[in-house]
Amino acid sequence: MALARGGNGRAPRGNARLRLALARHRFAGRRTLRVAIVQANVTSKNGMSVAEQMRHLGTYAQLTREAAAQKPQLIVWPSSSLPGPISYWMIGLMVSDIAGRAGAPLLVGGAGGDKFAPARDGERPFSNSEFLVSAAGTMQGRYDKVRLTPFNEEVPLQGSVHWPSWITRVQKGFVRGDSYTVFRIGEARFGSPICWENAFPDVFRRFVANGANFMVSVTNEAVFGASSGPYQTLAMNVFRAVENRVTVARAATTGVSAFIDAKGRVLERVADAEGRELYVRGFLVRDVPLAQGTTFYTRYGDVFAVGASLAALLALGMAAWRRPA
Repeated sequence: MALARGGNGRAPRGNARLRLALARHRFAGRRTLRVAIVQANVTSKNGMSVAEQMRHLGTYAQLTREAAAQKPQLIVWPSSSLPGPISYWMIGLMVSDIAGRAGAPLLVGGAGGDKFAPARDGERPFSNSEFLVSAAGTMQGRYDKVRLTPFNEEVPLQGSVHWPSWITRVQKGFVRGDSYTVFRIGEARFGSPICWENAFPDVFRRFVANGANFMVSVTNEAVFGASSGPYQTLAMNVFRAVENRVTVARAATTGVSAFIDAKGRVLERVADAEGRELYVRGFLVRDVPLAQGTTFYTRYGDVFAVGASLAALLALGMAAWRRPA
């Protein structure tokens, strides 16, 4: 076997040769998936005209075409990237066409449901969902958000309390998902928690416990503006990566979009030529390693925290019981 040569043209010797052999052993047979994340810096809103919807999707289509030149095996758009429910024939048709032209599966976020369907248990017939569209333009899978955002996607005590408009203008909540969907592309398996679900360790770990060997974090954080908010939620994803020892591909509508490795290191971020990460357009393509095992936390959840809390309560109880009268 020929040895790789360093910058001086000589074969590595001694410790250098040993390090090279160890590196080759470490990466031999390592499974990866080439993933593209897209940050289009466009936001959808209610009442968009057909022309506005087409311009919105056109921005994603352009960035997707550019990313497709690097031959990704999965292209990720953020949550709320669709300007309307994917059941609308025009939106569904355009998404299928974009995936077909890119030649890769496309993960997109938007409302699932039918606006003409009747309400279910007093809730709007919509879900906040992620859809995996194949390179052939067909629907491969769907995840409906399980942990809905209070006062935005669900109304606490709906029907019992009438909340004032300065708290929420939402009268009826979305339909809640009931399973932690794991999408599959060949050997790759991934979950896609939506927006604030990434803040909950137990929600995130359920996808990995169900078999995900890397994770996709999708979010729409335009509401935070140019503040520290997007960076704080990025930091939350760092903890989720470390807790479960999985790589995270994070796609945000307006930033910060990034790749985070299983050790919690932020490897790359979408940024413009001046280094700005918020309110810029761009994409990243990277080979994402697929995890080989699970952590104690993935398998058992918060059992350590619960045990520590019970032990503390027991200690307090014993201290109070032994206190002299």
